[in-house]
Amino acid sequence: MQIHPTLKIAALFAAFLLLSAPGVFGGGEGVVGCVQLIGAAAEAARQERMNQQVLARAEQGDAEAQRYIGHKDLFVTVNEFKAEEAHKWLCRSAAQGHAPAQYDLGLFYSGDLDRQHYTTFIDFPHDDAYAYKWLTLASRSGFVLAQSRLEELNKSISPVDKRRGEQLLKNWRSRPCGPPVIR
Repeated sequence: MQIHPTLKIAALFAAFLLLSAPGVFGGGEGVVGCVQLIGAAAEAARQERMNQQVLARAEQGDAEAQRYIGHKDLFVTVNEFKAEEAHKWLCRSAAQGHAPAQYDLGLFYSGDLDRQHYTTFIDFPHDDAYAYKWLTLASRSGFVLAQSRLEELNKSISPVDKRRGEQLLKNWRSRPCGPPVIR
């Protein structure tokens, strides 16, 4: 059995703490703290293995895995947003006709994600024509959330953007992903 490097480091650190400072880490609290540290490292290693498996599936063209990677890259931590990478994976998934990923891209381009706490640090390009395209595609697949969001968008979209969106729909297979995510 191969031990993940993170788990090895945690075990060594826990052993160091127990052996080097018995007065501070002695007794039950020290042992419990070390066990918790090792448990957290084991969970991190398990999560890393799972992420690698999902990434391998995404690279092989699995649309659901691509959407998962897109969300993971988008919603990592406040200091570590990977919007361009997230957009790439969501586009790959959406280009295969995966309605949830199409819906996600519709939200990105409509600016709806800016209204949620996730993306206050990311500058997604607001483009109603692209939002219309992606929400229409997801709606055509029967994705209910996309249908209701498209109804809302139809109330506010300009005639020019709607025409552009309809044009984008006609040619979406030849150039599915559109403009870059970051302005």
